[in-house]
Amino acid sequence: MKFSGLGKVPKHRKFDYVPRYYDADKEELEKRLKRYSGDSDDKSMMKDRITHGFRQGYLGDENYRKSLAKKSNLRLLYIVVILVLITYMFLTSDKLSLMVEQFLE
Repeated sequence: MKFSGLGKVPKHRKFDYVPRYYDADKEELEKRLKRYSGDSDDKSMMKDRITHGFRQGYLGDENYRKSLAKKSNLRLLYIVVILVLITYMFLTSDKLSLMVEQFLE
């Protein structure tokens, strides 16, 4: 018993994809050569220089980034410790039991 209409699987599609080779070093070299070739008043070149400067700023100072991450982690640790202490003080005090008793009455 074969059901021809219920289990019909469509044929697969074929794509003509040809991968291209990407050389990041060669592209960076071409950008640098174009940047210093003398076309400095072109707006697109100006935008490229600005974006390149921003990227270099992020990659440049590793120690600064590490110090910011360390400060952030310490601040988070301080906040967690303070919250744990406040919670402990609240749970060990008599005010919690009084609140529960008033709520149940």
